[in-house]
Amino acid sequence: MSIIHAVICRGKETTLVEYTTASGTFPQIARELLKVVDTETKQFIPYNDKYVFHYINENDFTYMCLTDAHFSKKNSFGFLTDLKERFLNTFTYDQRMGAINYSLNNAFAETIKKLMNQYSSDLEDDKLTQLKHQINDLKNITAANIDNLIQRSNRIELLVRTTSSMNVTANNMKQQAGQIRRETYLRSIRVKLIVGAAAAIGTLGFIFLV
Repeated sequence: MSIIHAVICRGKETTLVEYTTASGTFPQIARELLKVVDTETKQFIPYNDKYVFHYINENDFTYMCLTDAHFSKKNSFGFLTDLKERFLNTFTYDQRMGAINYSLNNAFAETIKKLMNQYSSDLEDDKLTQLKHQINDLKNITAANIDNLIQRSNRIELLVRTTSSMNVTANNMKQQAGQIRRETYLRSIRVKLIVGAAAAIGTLGFIFLV
């Protein structure tokens, strides 16, 4: 559980309600801190690198909790604010001012327990929601990468097809050019043969005439 200990104190000495989920010296440490808290403010006090005390002091009442170091400040002070409102709504002014040490514990300890469970569960829900968002983001990134890969593959395939088509066209043009050269060469030969034949016939005719 992320919220380990909670206490409500009037003034510096009177502990009205206290609830803890772990054994140890946390209650004693909390009572010592309650003697030196600033008035009309809210603060947090790191303890032993593993835990953090948070408190709200208002109208001479201090609402304090101990959490794991990784527990969010937002949830910690949200818990204390809710705890304060529940406390003020449960007990009248005279009850709050006339109560002695732990005299309200039986009436309010269960409320503290439920709030601690609620805010710790909310944190787990936040983590789960955050994890779901991260998974969805990863899915979107993966899908985008796949789309880009498909588009790139399509462009490469189109380029290959275009190159192949250009190669075929170039080969066809080369073949056509070769055919034209051959046809031109044959025409040239035929022309030369015709001219040669005509010249030979003309020469023979000239000889016969002479």
